[in-house]
Amino acid sequence: MIGLKISLWAGLLAMIWSGWARGQETAAPAELSKSVYLDVKSSTSSSTLAASRDSFSSYYYKKQAKSSVLEVSVRNMSPLPGKFSLEWYFFGRPTSGSKRFLFDRGQKDIELKPGAFTKIELESDELTSSRARSYYGYYHYRSGDKADGWAIRALVGKEVVRIKASNPNYERIMEDESELARYIEKEQ
Repeated sequence: MIGLKISLWAGLLAMIWSGWARGQETAAPAELSKSVYLDVKSSTSSSTLAASRDSFSSYYYKKQAKSSVLEVSVRNMSPLPGKFSLEWYFFGRPTSGSKRFLFDRGQKDIELKPGAFTKIELESDELTSSRARSYYGYYHYRSGDKADGWAIRALVGKEVVRIKASNPNYERIMEDESELARYIEKEQ
């Protein structure tokens, strides 16, 4: 009789243990990492579309197209797995003015294991500008647009967990959702 009770208890414990272990295998992690590190290296890609010199008036003309290139390193700094959404924004301004505008943006989802990192290369749309100057230096004219800066946000769900920007003004824009929405609205 005692042997029967022990075997019943052993069987019951085995069923409970196997059910718990099976549940553990299928259970999703309770929490995702919110600790992310962003490192950005910036460079510029350019191409000259046209260049000429007017020998009669001694003027040089140059038309250029430039795009910004960013190499972004994203590192999960937590012992938990991370599922981040990366958003990037490129800002420009007229060559002869100071009114900033948003000229390119994008988004990418990234999944990282604990402590892992990845590198992503981002390239903006091109902005064109023209320059004319006299040989003797008494006349100088610029037109078109040029890149002014960039900003990157890492989000977990809808929560912003990290911001990295080329200058503090763009960091402030990324922190203020209404101001960011105003730039996005002007872009369209």
